[in-house]
Amino acid sequence: MKIIRVQVNSEDLDKISESAEKPVYISITNTQTQIKDATNLWGKTTAEVEKIIKEKEGKGTRVVSIGVAGENRNPEQKHCQR
Repeated sequence: MKIIRVQVNSEDLDKISESAEKPVYISITNTQTQIKDATNLWGKTTAEVEKIIKEKEGKGTRVVSIGVAGENRNPEQKHCQR
């Protein structure tokens, strides 16, 4: 998985290409976009994932997660945003 900075209409945008070989999450702030290891989050509920990421990234963090169904590539899975 790679993050590529591109410029569109004089705006810098981050494009994510390829799929990850292991579980990852993407951290986006005002100044940078990072791909971080999420191996420890694999198999956890969306509530557990939210709690762990907020403890690591800060209380004001917003989390969008796919849950166990998404990990298993279930076409019926839903994204959970909190």
